[in-house]
Amino acid sequence: MPVIVGLSPKFRPLFEAFAGDLAEWLPADPAALLAWWAQAQVTA
Repeated sequence: MPVIVGLSPKFRPLFEAFAGDLAEWLPADPAALLAWWAQAQVTA
């Protein structure tokens, strides 16, 4: 299930420890989000 999570950069190390290889980091850019969503629809 694709999920978008926004978090403060100071929490990134903790989130990476929690999510491991399942996390994918995106820039704060609408085009990047749309590209990620399009790919998630193909692989979901």
